[in-house]
Amino acid sequence: MEQVPISDVNRRTGRQAWLLPDAAASYERMKAAGMPAGCVSDAGRTHEEQRSMYDAWKRGELDTPSVAFPGTSKHESGRALDLAEPARTWVRTHGDPHGWLKDHVAREPWHQEYLENQDDEEDEDDMATLTDDNLHEISLAVWGQKLGRTDISMHDVISAMRTQLQETAALVAALDTAIERLAAGESVDMVALRRAARRGAERGVESALGDRDPGPAAARSKPRARATKPRAAKPASPPG
Repeated sequence: MEQVPISDVNRRTGRQAWLLPDAAASYERMKAAGMPAGCVSDAGRTHEEQRSMYDAWKRGELDTPSVAFPGTSKHESGRALDLAEPARTWVRTHGDPHGWLKDHVAREPWHQEYLENQDDEEDEDDMATLTDDNLHEISLAVWGQKLGRTDISMHDVISAMRTQLQETAALVAALDTAIERLAAGESVDMVALRRAARRGAERGVESALGDRDPGPAAARSKPRARATKPRAAKPASPPG
């Protein structure tokens, strides 16, 4: 793990503080944006330092609510800062866009943790890299893997995307048809329907759906013939 020194002293050790490269760059941006200097109570730690602190805390020698078990602390990965005032309040107020999250550890308001995916500056850098440098190469690599080819061109990529869009449109049309038939109480073979939709042919969709089957619901809706009893013959009137 690369340890990048930051422009402040670690008060715990009396030596220059360090962080992971991305976290260190973010820290310097915060200082440039107005964060007060000289307030780093702790920053990156080695595994040995974390073990020593944990053992001392277990013995009751440290006045702190908790110390993470060795191997689990963000300080060991160079992604955490313990800050004194006034930098603490500044980071709690302005640190979010720089990737620094507050209140990540209960009862430790001085503890701040860095998350790269929350750093607006890192997101902009990544997008610029994708847009300006290698989006073309990434597209070829991704579609080459999907198609199982190494000699792929952008023409091949566009053709594959067009085919995928056609299949998607056919599937949507098939599902619309299936919904209509189900609403009418008819049966639908969903497995065959999906196969036909992937072929992207309307005739295939109709074939998969099969002839219209009235189904049990439709059968129940047919009017039943009313059973009638044969009428008895009306007796003839007696002769007068």
